[in-house]
Amino acid sequence: MFKENGYLTKQERGKYMNTQMKKKIRTLLVSLITLSMVFMFITPNMVYAEIAEEVTAEETETTDSTNEEEVNEEEVDEEEIDEEEVDEEEVDEEVDEEEVDEEEVDEEEVDEEEVDEEEVDEEEVDEEEIDEETPERKLFTDVPENHWAFDVIHELRDKDIVKGMSETEFAPAKQMTRAEFVTLLVNTLGLEATGSSRFVDISENAWYANTVQAAYEAGIVKGMSETHFAPNKNITREEMATMILQAYELKIGEKVEDAEEATFADEEQISAWAKENVNKVVAVGLMKGRAEDQFAPKGITNRAEGAQVIFNLLNK
Repeated sequence: MFKENGYLTKQERGKYMNTQMKKKIRTLLVSLITLSMVFMFITPNMVYAEIAEEVTAEETETTDSTNEEEVNEEEVDEEEIDEEEVDEEEVDEEVDEEEVDEEEVDEEEVDEEEVDEEEVDEEEVDEEEIDEETPERKLFTDVPENHWAFDVIHELRDKDIVKGMSETEFAPAKQMTRAEFVTLLVNTLGLEATGSSRFVDISENAWYANTVQAAYEAGIVKGMSETHFAPNKNITREEMATMILQAYELKIGEKVEDAEEATFADEEQISAWAKENVNKVVAVGLMKGRAEDQFAPKGITNRAEGAQVIFNLLNK
């Protein structure tokens, strides 16, 4: 198309330009057509894809919501089940508590029954022990219930202070010896001898040897002399007054104050050495007269009278 000299004519150049323009236009049209076709093909697919995605998303959301609702329903059901189980457990616990309470009540009843049985057993044991510890009281056949010294004699016997002439007889009216009365004093005060008898008229083997010696060591008796006691001599009431006063002062730990002179019709018969002693024992209530106005100082004491004086000392 170019000439040898390299230049085109105006006409040739115009044709060339037209030809090139047509090519560009044709290329452009082809491109536009192609783009249009592509656009027509892609756009619906994209729309459809977007729509499909939206539908899928909605379905997914719906499914998720449904699943969440189902899950929530399941959770609610589980909660209800849990609550029911809790209620059942509480009911079971209440039942267990009731059973425990019943068991405790039963145990308490059993314990009470056992306690009652134990108390009954203890009472029975106590009664048995009382029966064993308290043997049947033995009474002296010669001291009837209407005797004035019945209670005194038997109470002193229960305390092992006095003994009978035998297992069944006390001999209340029998005269009492000096050795017998001293023995009652020593038994009442719980005295014991530390040495051997100093009186020549008391054998070391005599049943009263230790009691007379114990009374002597305690200052209750002095004897008829420094060497003789006269244990088998019947004791007079004024002698008994002197011995009981010494025993009383030993018991209380002090001397009895001087007392007013006792007014007895036979007071002149009271020995001078015994008069003050008689006044004191009468004043403190250890002895009384045999009659309203008689003391009978030289009278011989019997075993019932001796027991009464010992009883008075024991309760002072």
